[in-house]
Amino acid sequence: MSRPPLVIAEQGYFWVGGIRHTRHYGTIATGAMYVQYQIPAERRFRWPLVLVHGGGGQGLDMLGTPDGRPGWAEFFLRRGWAVYVVDRVALGRSPYHPDAYGPLGPPPVYETLQRILAAPEKFPDSYPQARLHTQWPGSGEIGGDEAFDQFMAT
Repeated sequence: MSRPPLVIAEQGYFWVGGIRHTRHYGTIATGAMYVQYQIPAERRFRWPLVLVHGGGGQGLDMLGTPDGRPGWAEFFLRRGWAVYVVDRVALGRSPYHPDAYGPLGPPPVYETLQRILAAPEKFPDSYPQARLHTQWPGSGEIGGDEAFDQFMAT
């Protein structure tokens, strides 16, 4: 499917927030959130949209899909919205300091995300509507689903 070029009037990034914390080795900044923005040339709405990822994700989740399709940011930009995409504090491009936030827990595992996100229909005990799941772009199988591998790489 061919789409016309997306014409951007302005784009950039900045950080918001930030608190200084003194540690035995010096002062660190915590609580800073990375924000990336794009403003379309043909802006149709006065107020911008701020897209906030969920869970342990990152703002990149709003820029595209695991199978390479455009994400929510482009969807709204093409409709005339100014879009701000954030990386919540200590996630994505926002700094993570173990001394301030504590040690990282274990990373998400394929099996858990297969059960709740990629292929819940194969696990009817996941939740009552799991059997109705149809939106994952691949098979949801571990080993052999490139979209699942791309998602897990994030």
